[in-house]
Amino acid sequence: MKMVPEDYVNEVVKAVLEGRKFREYVLREQHKRTLEALKKLVLEVAKSKSYERDWWKKKLILENNDKELIIWFGGLNEKTIRNWMGSATLDICRQTCSANYDTMISLFEDLPEDSPKIFMRISLKDKMIELDNIETLLLLFSIISAGGTVRGGVWSEVGKKAGSRILEKLFYELDIPKGVLSQDFRELYYQLERVSEGRETDAEIFYKGKRIHRVEIKLLGIGNPEIGNEAIARRCDIFLVDDLTSLMIEQARQHGVKVILLKDALKELYEIFSKEGLPVKKPSVIVS
Repeated sequence: MKMVPEDYVNEVVKAVLEGRKFREYVLREQHKRTLEALKKLVLEVAKSKSYERDWWKKKLILENNDKELIIWFGGLNEKTIRNWMGSATLDICRQTCSANYDTMISLFEDLPEDSPKIFMRISLKDKMIELDNIETLLLLFSIISAGGTVRGGVWSEVGKKAGSRILEKLFYELDIPKGVLSQDFRELYYQLERVSEGRETDAEIFYKGKRIHRVEIKLLGIGNPEIGNEAIARRCDIFLVDDLTSLMIEQARQHGVKVILLKDALKELYEIFSKEGLPVKKPSVIVS
């Protein structure tokens, strides 16, 4: 998987903690990667284009060794193939995408007479490639497939990489160090991505040899209310989120989960930990 550039993660983290909208940074990265995927698709089509029947299926799917491209040129995504076939090996992707190619061709050839006819001309440094209506539709479907992959990948990276970076920043400001279970039992420390009792938690806080808090962090809360249920299911007691509906906040509270908006996280975490007598530092950004 492509790594997220450091400046991109830092911009997201900074925006979240300041209560600013961060989607512009995510969308910029998404658009950038979509253009990269488009270039990759177009260059592959230009290289493989011929006038033999079903050249698209033969060269771009059956003879291709790049699984990602095979899936895109077959108009699918890996998750769909895996759910459908139970696996997504290279051979299974070729077979599934080949069958879906036949389905698309049948659909395109049976379009009503009044359907718009779309033709594409691709200009490269050394040549010009022209695609007929069906080839153009195939490329458009490939771009749609690639776009879905890129979009899902970027948002997933935001959750995984920005989430852990935000936690590290919060704990640093509170003077809670990252530690290991073998540390002095008198110390206060945290661990990221802990698995215990069969459940994975984004972070756990320990003090005097005991776990005292389980912390979950999620971004895009208001757009996906299901993550509130996920936090409850993971039995966390502190749930950090950029936004969430009032209903989900109340449901979490009824299950003993304290929901904290990330823009208020430093202030509220400090207040919670201070009341518990934990040796945390008052962050300078909230000193009045």
